[in-house]
Parts: sequence; C-alpha cells; structure tokens
Amino acid sequence: MVMIKQWESIDFTVYFSFIKWKVLLFVIIEIFLRVQFSALEKGLLAENSEIIIWVFRVLVFLYLGWQAVRHFGGSPAVGAISGALSGFIVGLVISIFRIVTGPAIWKFFNIIVETTTITIVGSVVAVIVIYLFRKKYK
Repeated sequence: MVMIKQWESIDFTVYFSFIKWKVLLFVIIEIFLRVQFSALEKGLLAENSEIIIWVFRVLVFLYLGWQAVRHFGGSPAVGAISGALSGFIVGLVISIFRIVTGPAIWKFFNIIVETTTITIVGSVVAVIVIYLFRKKYK
C-alpha cells in the first residue's frame, strides 16, 4: 500500500517570531547607513555605498542562516522560508524608505525589483549556510 503524505500548511508565525527582532535591527542599521552615506558628498564611502550595503545585507543573511540552523536544524526549506521572509520585509521597508526620501517614477518600480532581489538573495544565502553547517548541528 502506498502512503500519500497529506499536505500540511506552513505556520508563518513561527518564522516571524524567529526573524522579528533580527529584521527590525537589520532595517534600523541599514536606514542609519543610508542616511550616513547620503550625508557624504564625495569620497570612497559615498561612491561605493551600495556595495557596502550589499555586503552588510549578505553578512546579515549569513548570520540569519546560521541562527536558523541552530534553532530549527538542518532543513533547507526552513532556511529558505526564513531568508525569504526576512528579505521580503527588509526589501519592502527599504524600498518604501527610498520613496519617502525622494519620490520618482522609477522608485515605484523599485518596490517590486528591490523587494524581489533581496528576497531571493536572503533565501539563497540562508540555504547555502544551512547546507554548509547542517552536519555540525544535527
């Protein structure tokens, strides 16, 4: 007899409670960095601010993936969901922050693009971290 596994719904409240404070701190630090970089007119930091912010994002997603392995175990699906949810929230908040700082037509398109990009990066980085560390925490 073939056993068919029933579909189980995902309880997103578990993931939200796991990422809530990390994402809030992440958003506050990124907004602070954006404000500080906008105050700089010239220099190496002002010209490379997006690169520095992306390095910061990847480091935060690495930390989030490592925390997911420690908290939930070595499940890549859990890491993907945690990374995607945190990336979605961060991307949405940052793209809305960019609209508030100066409205322009392309910034409305940026809501979709930046949110999707950060969601994908967060998910991929978290899954990679889980694959790297899952044997250590089994």
